[in-house]
Amino acid sequence: MLIVENVKKTAEFYRDKLGFAIDFVFEKNDEDSVPFACVRKDSYAVYFESYPSFNKDYENFVDVKVKCGIYFKVDDVDALYEELKQRDVSFVWTPTTQAYGNRDMKILDNNGYQILFGTDVENK
Repeated sequence: MLIVENVKKTAEFYRDKLGFAIDFVFEKNDEDSVPFACVRKDSYAVYFESYPSFNKDYENFVDVKVKCGIYFKVDDVDALYEELKQRDVSFVWTPTTQAYGNRDMKILDNNGYQILFGTDVENK
């Protein structure tokens, strides 16, 4: 689950830029409900929760910092790159064969999370 400022805008980014389908967006409709969303692509699901609910859950903890990224294994990172270029995605790096045995690429989503997509080199 990624903690985000606006769950609806984030779900729309993943749909419009990365080709995910929006599974659901639950927007706050009373003071006890939590803005929450889920997007899906192939066998992957990514969930988003709003900062206010996250902050409330961790209000008694000191220095909780959320810094993370998601790494998706895909069948063909180069084909996905071509698809994402058509959606005007900005890349941190384009498909590159790495020393650790994957060919991968990195983007930042609309919240600044690292999103990596990679293919095993031997499967390429």
